[in-house]
Amino acid sequence: GIDNFLLELPFLPPSPTAEEAAPEQNIESWIDNRRREGKGNEAQIIEALRCTSMDPTLADQILEFIAAGNGIPADMRGVWTAEDDRSLEAQDTREIQRLMDKHGSVCLDYRWEYLNMARAEGLE
Repeated sequence: GIDNFLLELPFLPPSPTAEEAAPEQNIESWIDNRRREGKGNEAQIIEALRCTSMDPTLADQILEFIAAGNGIPADMRGVWTAEDDRSLEAQDTREIQRLMDKHGSVCLDYRWEYLNMARAEGLE
C-alpha cells in the first residue's frame, strides 16, 4: 500500500503554478488518479512526490521523466536529486550556495521541512 507517512504530509506548493492548478488536496486520491490515468506505477509516483518535496504540479512533470525511464532531472528548480539532499545535509557553504542558486530559498526551506518530517518517520 501507500506509505502512511506520505498520506499525512501536506502538499507543499513552492511553484506558483501549483496554486493555479488547484490540485487534489488528498494525497492518496492524487496518487490513485495518476495510477489510474496510467502516468506511472505507485513507486514512480511516490518517487516523483519525494523528489519534489510533495509539490503536486512539479511531481506531475517529473513523473513523465521517471515513467519514461529518464530518472530525476538534475537541473530543474524544485527537483531534488540524491546529491542535492546530501549537499543540503552536509551544510557545506559552497554546496548550500549551489542549492540556493538552483532551487531558491523557498524551495530550500520546503526541502528542509520535508526531510525533517521524513527523518522523524524514518523514511529518508
